[in-house]
Amino acid sequence: MNLRKWAGKFLNFKIIIAVWISYVLGKWIVIGMPLQYIAGFLAILALSALFFKNPLYFLFVLFLTRSGIDSFLSRLRFGISGVNLGMGGAISLFIIGMTVVYILTSEKSIKLLFHPVTKLNFIFCLISIGSAVISPDKSEAVKALIRNYSILAIFLLTLSVVKNERSAYLTLKAMVWSALPCLVVGIGQYAYKHEWVRFAATLGHPNILAFYLLIVLGMFLFRLNRAETPLKFSLMEKFAFLFLLVTLLSTGTRSGWLAFGMLIAFYALFYNRRLIVPVILIAILMGSVPMVRNHIGNLFSSYSGSVSINEESSLGWRFEKWKCLLAAAVKRPLTGYGIDAARTFGDTLEAHNDYLRFFIESGIFGVIFYFAPYFYVLRHSWKNRACYAQNSCLKKLSGFFIVFIPSFLIMSFSENLAGYVIIHWYLWAIMGIYFGLAQNEQHA
Repeated sequence: MNLRKWAGKFLNFKIIIAVWISYVLGKWIVIGMPLQYIAGFLAILALSALFFKNPLYFLFVLFLTRSGIDSFLSRLRFGISGVNLGMGGAISLFIIGMTVVYILTSEKSIKLLFHPVTKLNFIFCLISIGSAVISPDKSEAVKALIRNYSILAIFLLTLSVVKNERSAYLTLKAMVWSALPCLVVGIGQYAYKHEWVRFAATLGHPNILAFYLLIVLGMFLFRLNRAETPLKFSLMEKFAFLFLLVTLLSTGTRSGWLAFGMLIAFYALFYNRRLIVPVILIAILMGSVPMVRNHIGNLFSSYSGSVSINEESSLGWRFEKWKCLLAAAVKRPLTGYGIDAARTFGDTLEAHNDYLRFFIESGIFGVIFYFAPYFYVLRHSWKNRACYAQNSCLKKLSGFFIVFIPSFLIMSFSENLAGYVIIHWYLWAIMGIYFGLAQNEQHA
């Protein structure tokens, strides 16, 4: 059923909504509500109108702008039943609600609830509810639930809406170009504050930016922003790729550098072996950059000719944290200790290891069903890669997953990737596009 026609039948409902919006805006203006909150409220209303008019254009706008306005959204905070949410959380709730509406108004979309990836992730979401009940921090637990269900909603929405290569490339192009407002606004913010220690752009933390850039760089390699061969790059695209790579270096995120090294190595090995020697040379060149050399060197200590892990480095305290978490997790391997439990063992920092994170929070089943969709996508991409037409969007998407997911899974050993909701929105949207095209090809 077409959402636009469905919404158009309810004229009285529209009038009621218009009156309610006018009342809310008028009341906020009278009580002196800050303009940024009113702007956020109006933005959600605009997204709602766009969603009902054209869900595909809604996805285009969402992915084009989401990363660039993250710092603005994080400053808009409000409380709901004791839970401190940002405007980003409000948008997540909005996405969940709109996806439910879209699924319920489309018979074809309801069938997507039985997709293997949907079922695997939904089981994880159900497990996370149990983890929220026993969580030591109910506020963080609620925010984690919103994050988890918004990721599932993004997957279902893209799986439902994107059905052909034209709509796929339109959505993927928005994801690639989203780096532009993110970095331009971020550079402006850093120039104004004169803070150039580690670059985070608009994403709150350099590690988040690093892995967001990793997705964009991976999409660049396979030309997911346009329907052309992935082996031909214009001079402007080469410059853009180099700029993104320099930006990745400026984040100071060692795990992000390693993940990119693995990604480009997999790409050279499986898709363009002529790049193997250049990749090795680039790795050597990057290793000679003082910032890179110093950051990596700080992880280790040298004494009497022997090299060991520096206990005061980020890698040293990670190992100490992991030993503490593992010792506690094996005592409750089936249920775990609840969402955000990692902060209650050892120091108050997060696990910085998603395998241990879900083991301590939700037990062994939490680990299995969190990572199961990624292994399913990787297996599906590898198994069907030869079946897709050369230079088709499906062919390029399968290649992207083959080189990106292994890097993602390995980096999950040392990072809090599960907590980076923006990264998962973009990644799960790409997964939704991939399976949407695959299903469409099967029915063709």
